[in-house]
Amino acid sequence: MNYTQYFVEKTRSDGNKFVACTDDAPECIRDLIREIHFSFFDGCLPNDWIYKIIVEAFEELEENDLDDVYPESDCYYWELKKWFLEPFADKYVEEAMELGLTRIYEVIGLAQTNAKQNIYYAVNEFLEQQRESADVDKNVPSINQ
Repeated sequence: MNYTQYFVEKTRSDGNKFVACTDDAPECIRDLIREIHFSFFDGCLPNDWIYKIIVEAFEELEENDLDDVYPESDCYYWELKKWFLEPFADKYVEEAMELGLTRIYEVIGLAQTNAKQNIYYAVNEFLEQQRESADVDKNVPSINQ
């Protein structure tokens, strides 16, 4: 199933673009989004960056296995600085600092990669559950059989 169809890019009055759910998005998608925000980002809801990465994860994982997908941090310093201002970034940066990295952009880059990986893992788990559910539904005999 193509879950990216349930996301749309919109524009705010100030001209900034953001991703949102479509009006017909199933409740399971909305539940996943809330779960990701609360489990990995201290309930920071809604957050444009998180929504954007959720869509990226769906795009990649609907076509590829998780083992073949490698989320990476932004490559430009200004993008990493912008991400570091997100309300949840400090938690990820502190975790990355525990590894002994000393260059600030390496630390922020690793922190961002870890945040992305959490989203990708959650989306992958969701997709696996949906596939298993669909497989079970196929194997259940109908009443008419």
